[in-house]
Amino acid sequence: MELTEVQAFLKENAERADVKEYVTGLAGNGNMETARVETYLGTDEGQKLLQPHLDRNFNQGLDSWKKNHLDQEIQGRVDEEVGKRVPAEETPQDKTIRELKESQTRLEQQIQKQNVDRAALEMATGKGLAPEWAEHFVGSSAEETKARFDRLLALLEADRVSTKESILKDNSRQPHAGTSNTGTVKNPWSKEHMNMTEQGRIAQENPDLAKQLMAAAGYNVQEAATWQKRDLRM
Repeated sequence: MELTEVQAFLKENAERADVKEYVTGLAGNGNMETARVETYLGTDEGQKLLQPHLDRNFNQGLDSWKKNHLDQEIQGRVDEEVGKRVPAEETPQDKTIRELKESQTRLEQQIQKQNVDRAALEMATGKGLAPEWAEHFVGSSAEETKARFDRLLALLEADRVSTKESILKDNSRQPHAGTSNTGTVKNPWSKEHMNMTEQGRIAQENPDLAKQLMAAAGYNVQEAATWQKRDLRM
């Protein structure tokens, strides 16, 4: 313990009875010099005498600080956390503001949806698709709708190419002029496999093949020409 601490203690507690008694006992008739008191209090015996009083004062001061500062700080943190989890009661004015904001948000969302739907419809009709196709690729935003539309076009193109290749492959198996249908290929102009729908399709897609099949089925040149004109008008 420093001497200054001892001096401060004696000064702050000069009116206490135990302190007065202690100082008076040291002074004898009251003539002990300050230097002698300080010298004594600096010894181990003097430290043992004063330490309990100093500890008690320190603990009292610490308790006072906790009561005045620590409790308030803790309570403040508790109140802050409660405020985050349990919102304060909404005033009529706050309710009105909140409802106006929610209404504005809904209106903006409706306008955005209408714009996106209209853009999707224009995309579909611009590529020659039926308007009903728009509902299959429309998204929540213009960017998402455009991306989904591009994917749809890619799929349709892939399907178109695949179908075309399949038709060409089937046509390559069709019998040539002067031959009858072979294998799994059926001549729609033959009596056994007469099919007017298939005749129209082949006449439109491959007129030369149609002539060959009609000739294979026994039609003469004039009849073949008549059939071809009729099928092309269908």
